[in-house]
Amino acid sequence: MQAVKDYIRPVVSADHKMYREPKNRSFVIHVHNVNEILYFISGDATYMVEGTEYKLLPGSIMFMKHGEAHVLKVKSSVPYERIVIHFADNFFSDADPGARLLEVLKKKPLGVNNYFEPDADFKTYMFNAERKPFGDDEVLNTLNLKANLTAVLALLTEKYKSTTDIAPEEDRNSIRAIIEYINNNLFSNMTLDSICQTFFINKSQINRFFKEITGSTVWEYVILKRLVAAKQLIKDGVKASAAAEMTGFHDYSNFYRAYKAHFGISPKSDGKR
Repeated sequence: MQAVKDYIRPVVSADHKMYREPKNRSFVIHVHNVNEILYFISGDATYMVEGTEYKLLPGSIMFMKHGEAHVLKVKSSVPYERIVIHFADNFFSDADPGARLLEVLKKKPLGVNNYFEPDADFKTYMFNAERKPFGDDEVLNTLNLKANLTAVLALLTEKYKSTTDIAPEEDRNSIRAIIEYINNNLFSNMTLDSICQTFFINKSQINRFFKEITGSTVWEYVILKRLVAAKQLIKDGVKASAAAEMTGFHDYSNFYRAYKAHFGISPKSDGKR
């Protein structure tokens, strides 16, 4: 399970980073339990989201809602620079209790319309959001981030209706059908064999195509998605054993080992946080 990771973020965070010699081994497929906005500043890379590959251009933005698996694919050693903001669904609950700001973006299908063309306003808002203009005053800095993030989300929502998904090739169509099937049956008694039987494909073929397009094998993807869902249930107060059963792990010892390997903490300890 070393090919995949999960990153559990605070309610909101902003990070500006430059990779001077980016390498693909530094970027692995992962899923967040929060939403992500990535502002691409420079580099030579594409972004894979649930089997869809998007070419990044300076100034473009990627939006990944909670639960969308994604990974950067480096095309050359050109320095890669980006700003990333992670935020929970409830970050705007005080001003937007009905979650209207996120409504359109959250309803989109997995791996569809994640990419937004460059816009000068994106640069202004994203650079302002990651700054800390108020020094050590975290309250005011968070308000600054929230104000600029609100502007970004409003712009993304406005642009969403005119955004068209990149047409996938035949192999990508097949993998996206498999991804949809997995997510619709994620907590069932699904196995790699049953997936192969459903799509009339053998294990070696399905894993080769799946890894080429998504960055992970089929079962790594299934386990990753299940672990993220289980972690959220545990955070919400569900007992670890019940969370394991609810998310398709019917052997608690296997669940425990996978959970600790991914998150570096036992399920029960995580529930006490």
